[in-house]
Amino acid sequence: MINIPTFSGTPTEQISACVKWVEAALPNSVGATGLLDLGNRTTNQILKSGKVLSSFGCLDKSTVIGSVLKQNGFEVHIIGEKVTRNSRPIGMHFSLECKKQDQKFTIDPHTTRTEVVSGWRPDIREGKITRPFEGGREVKFQRVLRSQIPADSLNLTAFQVAGLKGKRDYMRVSQTPLKRYLKLIASRVSPTDTMRLNKIKKKRAQRLSKK
Repeated sequence: MINIPTFSGTPTEQISACVKWVEAALPNSVGATGLLDLGNRTTNQILKSGKVLSSFGCLDKSTVIGSVLKQNGFEVHIIGEKVTRNSRPIGMHFSLECKKQDQKFTIDPHTTRTEVVSGWRPDIREGKITRPFEGGREVKFQRVLRSQIPADSLNLTAFQVAGLKGKRDYMRVSQTPLKRYLKLIASRVSPTDTMRLNKIKKKRAQRLSKK
């Protein structure tokens, strides 16, 4: 069992401290072979491994950050957005909506960074999705899931925290075609790319620790 810290200060300061703690606790990423574990690890297991899935860091980090903030008295919902490019579904992106003392925040985790903004995002928005070492691609995000994180989330799998029953439910909600999902499962990240990605995360964690 991982000891979850208690953060002090304003809600903004608590979220900032939480994000820094999680970034430091998860300094590495697992290559695409780890997709077999997609959604099946609990918050405690993710923290114990010190790694997030390189292609689904948003789910792992949303699970961990959301669970930690829940333990610190925040009202937290995990958000699932269907991602489409040229009107074709390509997967789902996960983020968080947090509230404390009538202050609202959106936390948007990625494999190498985590963004925090005030307020909540619209149900449909346009943006870019960036894979490791690739340029951003224009996509559309559409909210299809909003699930309140339960008090016992530390011992629940990432899919359970998100209110999903498993991989089939993920594909159903995100409307990800089976062919696309199998392509993700079969994909591979080279050892060189994994090393580069981990170096980026390590340098960012070092910068955050100095602030």
